[in-house]
Parts: sequence; structure tokens; C-alpha cells
Amino acid sequence: MFYLDKRDHTSPSALAMFDKSPAQFADTYFAGKKMFVNSAMKNGTEVHKDIEVGVRGAKLIFEERETKATVDIQGVPMMFICDSHETGKFVDYKTGKKWTQEQVDIDTKQEYTALGVAKLTGAKSVEGSIEWVAPSDDHKKDEVFTVVYDAKRLKEIEARYKKTIKAINEAYEEWLTQSDVFVDARDVKAYSELINAKKNIDIQLDEVKARIAEAMDSGGLQKHKTDYGNFNFTSRAVYPPIPEKLAKAQTKAKAGVDKWKKETEPVEFTKTLAFRAI
Repeated sequence: MFYLDKRDHTSPSALAMFDKSPAQFADTYFAGKKMFVNSAMKNGTEVHKDIEVGVRGAKLIFEERETKATVDIQGVPMMFICDSHETGKFVDYKTGKKWTQEQVDIDTKQEYTALGVAKLTGAKSVEGSIEWVAPSDDHKKDEVFTVVYDAKRLKEIEARYKKTIKAINEAYEEWLTQSDVFVDARDVKAYSELINAKKNIDIQLDEVKARIAEAMDSGGLQKHKTDYGNFNFTSRAVYPPIPEKLAKAQTKAKAGVDKWKKETEPVEFTKTLAFRAI
């Protein structure tokens, strides 16, 4: 059963969204809110079509292309689409910001897609790749990042699949019990009005602050004492771009932390209220 039979299947992208943000998952799949599609997403879709029909080449192209398949895993069907695949191998084409091997190594969507390909083709081990499509018609400039999902890792992914499905079902039952009857409309109105007032005050503060800073600069002042308070300039160092070698090490370290977070049970969940004016 997948959240009380509301949806008859799941997908790698949905599972990855839940792992990353249960709140976003609830908005998208429980509440049925449409996801925002930006220009970069639309461009990615066009590139996929161009590769599929042969208008643009790619470094990795397998026998099957744009395959839509559904496999049963732990009693819950998972529907997935492979940009291109064959037995034991698949590739997902990505546009936009360039990927790194460290990111691909721990990408949740790739992991669940690898599990789907294994179930679909009967492969004991799967090679999953992401081909970063360069902003050029020359596919030789693309870069390919590959991960081998052996039998042990596929088993671990399947265990996490079962655990995630259970967590989604529990989250859905909790979501059904939500109620807004305790939220006072007067508080909502007051908060909105205060936020708008604060924005206007912030604009005025920035304007006055800029005038004071300009006056102090003109007078060569580093500090200025007044009956209302003291003003002083602070400085912040601005550095050139981080060297490539150091940037890669930084990315690798972040990927390691992300992997640890994914494999570690949270001690607790904290909540912060956010507000967006309409």
C-alpha cells in the first residue's frame, strides 16, 4: 500500500524529494500542488528530445531510449524513465550546472533508478551514469560520471526503499489530521501588515545609513559618536576565486557530509515558521 492507495505508484524523483524535504513532498504529492517549471527545466526537456531523435549526439547512448517502465518493489510499484539503457546499464542526461563525481556517487534518484533497472533487466549489478550535457552542440564536450551499484549496494537501496515507503505512509496519516482551526486570522493579518511595514522601514533605514556612511567617508571618519549611539565602519576581506584543487576538495568534503546525513538517523527535527506575502 502506498499512502492509503491515494497513489498507485512511486518514482525515483518522488522518493528523492521525500528524502530531501518531506514538507515539499507533502505539498506536491499529498496536497497536489503543481511544481514550478523554470526555463532551465524546459531547456533540459528540449535537449532530451534532441538526443532521443538524434538531432544532438551524446557520449553514452544505449539500445533503449526514453523507456518508461514500472517494476514492483516490496509490494509498491515504482515507475521510472530511463533516458537510455540496456541490461545492467543506464544514463540520465543533465543540463544546467555541471555535476561532479562526488555528487553522482550519493545521488538518491540515481540509486533508485539503478534499483529499477536491476529489477527490470534482471541484472545483478548496474552501471548508472549521469552525462552532463555541455551548453554546446558538440557532445564531445559532455562529461560522464559513472557509479557501479553492485549486489550489496542494490540490496541496501531496496531496504531503504521499504523504509522510505513506510515513512511516507506514516507522514500521510499525520498530514490527514492537520487542521487550521487553531490559527487566528487576526494574527495572520497582523503579521502580514507588520512584515510589509518592516520592509518599508528597512528601505528607509538603508537610505539614511547610506547618507551617514557617505558623510563619514567625506570627513575621513572611521567612528562617529552621537547622543543616540555610535557608528563605525567594519571591513571584510574579499578573496579571489578558490583554486580549483581546493574547490574540488571542498566539494568532496560536502558530499561526504551529505552521505553521512543520508545514512544517519536525525536526533530530532526542529521547526521554523516561514511566511511569504501574496
